[in-house]
Amino acid sequence: MSIIYKGREIKYIASDLDGTLLFDEGHELEQEVYDVIEKIIDKDVLFIVASGRTYTNELEIMEPLKDKISFIASNGVTCYHKGKQLFDNVIDKEHALKIFELVNEKQLGHLFVSCNSQLYSASKDEKFIHHMNEDLHLYMKLVDDLNEINQPIDKISIFNEDGYQSVLPTLKDGLPDIKVVSSGNQWIDFLPFGVNKGNALKHLLKEVGLELEDGIAFGDQDNDIEMVSEAGIGFGMKSGTPSLKASADEIVTSAIEKLKEIVA
Repeated sequence: MSIIYKGREIKYIASDLDGTLLFDEGHELEQEVYDVIEKIIDKDVLFIVASGRTYTNELEIMEPLKDKISFIASNGVTCYHKGKQLFDNVIDKEHALKIFELVNEKQLGHLFVSCNSQLYSASKDEKFIHHMNEDLHLYMKLVDDLNEINQPIDKISIFNEDGYQSVLPTLKDGLPDIKVVSSGNQWIDFLPFGVNKGNALKHLLKEVGLELEDGIAFGDQDNDIEMVSEAGIGFGMKSGTPSLKASADEIVTSAIEKLKEIVA
């Protein structure tokens, strides 16, 4: 079995979660989404979740299908296929300290860091802590000072209630040696240069013997640009950022409706 879309045989489908398949910062997909992904898998097409979330959090969201799909986590920092980790990238301590200093000095948002899927934060804001732990199930470990973390850091993020647009220019100007991308309406991620979902997708596909042109990708934020632009067919959400939409081959209002059309 296979999927044919616009005369092209589709061998993989990669999709972002938040703002694409998952909304309101939840931790569970609508049952319809799980059902459509199951149909995709039944047609021998590889389904890949590609999110800014940690691998542990992705596993929770994709629990019903976690053993049947592949994962790109933390915006391409790491990826897993059939439970095997294919690679892992880290942010060097010097760059991490620069990020902490700028964000704290200018009060640009709530900082948290990921170390092999364990999240740490030094925030004292109870509302933010509750949102991360209880609403998003991201379960941060609270520390007195992020500078004291001695584990390898694979991703640093901030949450800004007023939206990423209000602080993104300041961050990009102040951190020219670090990749700064929006990953949601209120979220910004810091990554080593060269780390993105597109490069992670290339690595994963090479591992399973597929080519970029063999499939399609969905996304909505700047952290999806490389993946959407490099896949065989890239779909951008109508609600997405201007840069993301400019990189897409087609703009869609609903990713799940487009997937239902493709898999029919």
